[in-house]
Amino acid sequence: MAFFLSNNMYINWNFLFIIGLDIDKQVPICIEPGIFEWLGWYNQSGLPDWMSIEELITAGFNIDSKYEALVSLPFLVENMSETVEQYYIRCDEVIQNLIKSTEPKG
Repeated sequence: MAFFLSNNMYINWNFLFIIGLDIDKQVPICIEPGIFEWLGWYNQSGLPDWMSIEELITAGFNIDSKYEALVSLPFLVENMSETVEQYYIRCDEVIQNLIKSTEPKG
């Protein structure tokens, strides 16, 4: 079992939910940039500065350092002009792949 969160944990209510259930130390968190919000909000200012995986681990978060993100940060930077439709497609593709990756084999 794992939780998938985008990089913007400072506004991620899912993370507060994990802490509220007191399972944040038991279930690793997979950081997935592909479920980050619409890039159009950041077209003028650029993406926020996020903590690295190493910084999150040092800060005490239970991060799965072996998880390989489906979408990279450079991909997000290259696609800052995505449309709302492209955002929905990106999120749908990532979520569908995450569902497939967590289904039991066999």
